[in-house]
Amino acid sequence: MNDAKRNKIFFIAAAFLSAAVLTVFVLLASFNDNSSLKNILINLHYYFLETDFLLIIIGFAGLLGMITAVFKKMNGLQTFYLLALLIIAFVLASFVAPRTHRLYYDEDIYQNIAQNLSALHKAELCNEGYTEYGVYNCRSGEYNKQPYGYPHLLSLAFRVFGASETTAFALNNFLFPASALLVFLIAYFLFGNFLTGLFSTLVFITLPQNSLWFGAANVEPSALFFAGLSFLAALFYLRKGNNWSLIFYASVLAYAIQFRPESIFIAPLTLLFIVLLKPAELKNGKFYFMISLFLLLALTQWLHLWAVRNDSWGSSANRMGFEYFLYNFKTNVLFYLRNVRFPALITLLFFVSFFDKKFIKQRFIIALWFFSFWGIFLLFYAGSYDYGADVRYSLVSYVPLSLLAGFGIVKLKSLFPKMEKHFSWVAGAVLLLQFSAFMPSIRAESQEAWAARADHKAAEKFAEILPENSFVFTHNPSMFLLWGKNAGQTSIITNERFYVDQIIFPKYKDEVYFDWNYWCIAPDSAQNGLCDNVLKNYNAKPVKKITEQNYEFVLYKLSKKPATKMKSGKFKIPVPQKNNN
Repeated sequence: MNDAKRNKIFFIAAAFLSAAVLTVFVLLASFNDNSSLKNILINLHYYFLETDFLLIIIGFAGLLGMITAVFKKMNGLQTFYLLALLIIAFVLASFVAPRTHRLYYDEDIYQNIAQNLSALHKAELCNEGYTEYGVYNCRSGEYNKQPYGYPHLLSLAFRVFGASETTAFALNNFLFPASALLVFLIAYFLFGNFLTGLFSTLVFITLPQNSLWFGAANVEPSALFFAGLSFLAALFYLRKGNNWSLIFYASVLAYAIQFRPESIFIAPLTLLFIVLLKPAELKNGKFYFMISLFLLLALTQWLHLWAVRNDSWGSSANRMGFEYFLYNFKTNVLFYLRNVRFPALITLLFFVSFFDKKFIKQRFIIALWFFSFWGIFLLFYAGSYDYGADVRYSLVSYVPLSLLAGFGIVKLKSLFPKMEKHFSWVAGAVLLLQFSAFMPSIRAESQEAWAARADHKAAEKFAEILPENSFVFTHNPSMFLLWGKNAGQTSIITNERFYVDQIIFPKYKDEVYFDWNYWCIAPDSAQNGLCDNVLKNYNAKPVKKITEQNYEFVLYKLSKKPATKMKSGKFKIPVPQKNNN
């Protein structure tokens, strides 16, 4: 078969595959309301993500020779330097930064979804579940608004090592050196220079927020990693253009856009990258087939975006708007200049990279990558890096920032030819010295979300004393379910009182408990009311109390109130009040 005929076949296959994806999307989106579509996605997501990840492995195996060839070219000293940086990254995330949740209660939600994907193959958050004889199950679940890439990645680790917080932390700890290696490989393949790769890697591991958040269990580290892997896959496609690189790029890209809502930007950026560096691809049928394969593998993500398009994301006002731009712009620019949470030296090196005539197209795309993932949050209502724990949003821009800062260091070296022998040592020492100034903040647990953190620690102690065959009502069943306990939402007591009295109490032989948690104390009348209903409708005996500042967390054991005797001699059985909400 000649090249022209093969190219035509790829064009036809791409057209049919794209049309099929569009048809399925339109049919599912048009003939299902949001609730029905979410139920479909609960059962469909798992199989698409599994297929996608399998294709990533297959594509990577076919391209492994490209990566090993890089290390074969390196001498012993170069290998030592790179390995030392990767070890430092792992140590920083695993042993220097405190192993703690920094985002409540999102990290618990992600872990429970991963637990459901791993055990039940369902993309859902469990509102009532149980573990009996080591087997986990969920009676009632709901679809979550966040993308499902991270929970699926976490579910893979849960399969091998078991569902636990330790596994979630360890995954992010491992992703730090893995991401650092990724930065090196992108720089090496992009600029063809070992030193640029090494300095880019050094910059990346000395960004203080990286150590903090790769030491937690949040989604941003994996979003960062797979966005970077997408660019590396695009580079592989540019170099090889074979079927292995096609499969790898399409599958990595489809997976990468499913970590955070803004992750979708990585798709047009990498496609533009390919077209700019190799315009002839616009006439290549294989290029369009790759895009159509990407569209197919990400079908559930397109449906997900449609299903959650009207979700509030915690805001009663507009989620996105120009009214947030000025404040977020000022805050997020100063973040890179103040030298408080981010090294201003790195910002300077980033801009130094623009004063060079080499690799203009490559640096343009890398800069566009940075400004896209930095700029999108300027329009987000919670996009300020000073808003709670939302400094984590800066992480997704760190790979392109590190690549350009590393390029800037090499540019500076070329300006001082007389110092060539010692420049690298001096530059490395300066970077490490400025990083050491941020070490105290990296080791600190910080006061942010102290009440939620205290709630989490209290709940863990409560879980330790719960009898094996017991059930606990709580606003955060995700935590207890991950710890192997039977748990359900507090709202069940208000909304399903008959079920609680006739099923839950007999099943668990009256070993029923209530976790008086953060949401019972925080100023939220709706959640406070649910907690008050528990104490109103049941006898509640305190089992354990834990106090943190002005917050008191309590584990109650519940018992049903006896029927009250009426004047007629009959007994009045307490019934739940009508819920007008």
